[in-house]
Amino acid sequence: MGYATEAFHDKNGELYAAFIEALEEAVDFMNEQPEAAARLLAGVYEIPEETIYEYITADGMAYTPGISGLERFGDFMHEQGYLKEPVPEASSLVWEHP
Repeated sequence: MGYATEAFHDKNGELYAAFIEALEEAVDFMNEQPEAAARLLAGVYEIPEETIYEYITADGMAYTPGISGLERFGDFMHEQGYLKEPVPEASSLVWEHP
């Protein structure tokens, strides 16, 4: 997931589109080459490769450039006191792909 201000999104359409393209490539890599992804991430996070592989291939784990569960996660963060205000509907926070 990535985020940007509305001003950045509106003024930097090409850069935003490039980010979305890179995100989609990363998602494809995670889905098509989980062993290679685990090897790469293990070095970054200093977690054993086997553990990372188990995480990224766990039942129910889905890698997609789409957003899901944002409102539920926001509600949880608000209930736990991490956010002062509830998160608005996801549709008001997310832009369509360019």
